[in-house]
Amino acid sequence: MNISFISTGTELLKGSAVNTNLRCFGSALAAEGIPLHQEIACGDKKQEIAEALSCALKSSDILLVSGGLGPTSDDITLETVARFFGLELHQDPELTLKIENFWKALGRTMACPKSQFKQAMLPDQGRAIPNPRGSASGIDISVSYGGRERRVFLVPGPPSEFEPMIAESIIPEILKIVPDHLETIGFLCAGVGESTVAKTLEKPVTAAGVEIAYCADASGTRVFLSAGDHEKLLHADKMAHELIGEAAMPDGILDPVSRSIQLLERLGFKLVTAESCTGGMIGNMFTERSGVSSVYAGGAVTYSNELKHIVLGVPQEVLDTCGAVSEECARAMVSGAITNLKGDAAVAVTGIAGPGGGTPEKPVGLVYVAAAVNGEIQTLKLNLRGGRTMIRQRAAAQALILLNRMLEKL
Repeated sequence: MNISFISTGTELLKGSAVNTNLRCFGSALAAEGIPLHQEIACGDKKQEIAEALSCALKSSDILLVSGGLGPTSDDITLETVARFFGLELHQDPELTLKIENFWKALGRTMACPKSQFKQAMLPDQGRAIPNPRGSASGIDISVSYGGRERRVFLVPGPPSEFEPMIAESIIPEILKIVPDHLETIGFLCAGVGESTVAKTLEKPVTAAGVEIAYCADASGTRVFLSAGDHEKLLHADKMAHELIGEAAMPDGILDPVSRSIQLLERLGFKLVTAESCTGGMIGNMFTERSGVSSVYAGGAVTYSNELKHIVLGVPQEVLDTCGAVSEECARAMVSGAITNLKGDAAVAVTGIAGPGGGTPEKPVGLVYVAAAVNGEIQTLKLNLRGGRTMIRQRAAAQALILLNRMLEKL
């Protein structure tokens, strides 16, 4: 039973918005051992949405369609889907009341505009999916098409509404429809490239009767093992960790930040950060997680040499003699972070992210990272490739991987 995802929104096709909903839905399915068959992005036009539906229904029984459920003139997803399947729409009393209450909660004194009640429409063969975070509800439609039963879920496009609805409503409903899904285990191979992971794991894991999938990013390669037999899966998982070695994170850890939080909590440590070329990226990786104040105290973005000296206490002699992009500066930054920011552990990053600023002696992509734990400081020299964003992402990830290895020894 195949599952397809249709993302509506002209902004996606123009590249003015990143489709994070695909990552959310695909990873949520993968965590349950269910593969996503295909994803189709289309514009906010009736013909384009209808063509996407027709294409997806050639090979899929379950469709998830995101976007176009709001009150504006370009929100035509429900109308188009209903016409495609020949369904009548009616205004639902409960959804009407929800729209009125939502409008009042905004503090508006004027009456709720009629246009808002587009979001109260339901097809005859559909039911509303709760969305307490927005005015538009999701819609669950059971319909016959092409001689067999299909299930179509319509969900609002804003990630702040889409993501919780996927976790709370869509995935549980899909699990009822696809009960015989594979069990899946995922983990990160920190700092290891996809080709290396595939060469190491592909043959032994598949020979054990277990499916394997990979997803590479700036922090390494995420591995997903899937099987219908629990014992086979555990055996393959143990074997994969042994083959990869210390770079293999524990099951369920898919990024270095999660591992850092886990280790810092166990040790009762608070982390501080000192960043130059990453510009606060590491701090953001922590603070976008809820509840990290117990392990992350804060950090300093010291982009200029002056602030490296004033805030972190990097000796002027180091800056004048070795330069900001040097092992000596990274060591001084991480030491200053521990002392001045009062942390139990620290990471520091300094480098040249490009595209300009490089020299033959210090080319673009040269980055030094440092980590400090319990009075010990370790540094790492990196020669990173890629554009500015990729270099910064890889530098941030490598700093945390270095930190995690030091924390694991404790």
